[in-house]
Amino acid sequence: MLGGFLLGAISDRISVKWTLVIAYSLLLSAVCVVLLSDNLVLIYASAVILGLNFYAVFGLAAAYIAKTFEARTTTILCGTTFVAVGCGSTIGNYLGGIIVEATKNFAITYAGIAGCAAILIIVSLVMPREPAHSTADMLPRGD
Repeated sequence: MLGGFLLGAISDRISVKWTLVIAYSLLLSAVCVVLLSDNLVLIYASAVILGLNFYAVFGLAAAYIAKTFEARTTTILCGTTFVAVGCGSTIGNYLGGIIVEATKNFAITYAGIAGCAAILIIVSLVMPREPAHSTADMLPRGD
């Protein structure tokens, strides 16, 4: 949860889009450390980075959607996004397990995760920056 607050505070300053780029870059870095390093300290550090990053991405995705789309569309998109993330996590874990069982090696699975992280960085880079909203825009109007 701490990562959600930290990355949320960063997104308030630089934008959700660029914070997503940072989050996915941290994910890629952490996975590459696990994939390429034998240094136990670095592997533990990558686990901390992964932990700080994990829940933050859910909040950042919802924030990006809420700032970019109208309220009705936001509800549909957030629901669809979270169902897709849940399905993707389930399928990814299942396929990762099959790959590890077949190869007796985690490297292919981590390489796949690194590839997905790289794709997420690219997708985040091509997304339009969310429009700036003031706090007053989010308050109910007394019309």
